[in-house]
Amino acid sequence: MKHLEKVILSAAIMGVLVLNSCKKEVTPTATLTITEPVAADTVPHGDSVHMEGTIVGSGELHG
Repeated sequence: MKHLEKVILSAAIMGVLVLNSCKKEVTPTATLTITEPVAADTVPHGDSVHMEGTIVGSGELHG
């Protein structure tokens, strides 16, 4: 009987672990808004470009 109890307890613990480990992760998103240079702006070849903008994210972004 004790062996059967150990098997049932082990199966229950394994079931709980499996169900808790199958959570979907939320993928963070990011939005980049470039304010400078403006759309359709032309930059001559060899010139440097100054860029400005904002980044808004829904979570921690690493990279």
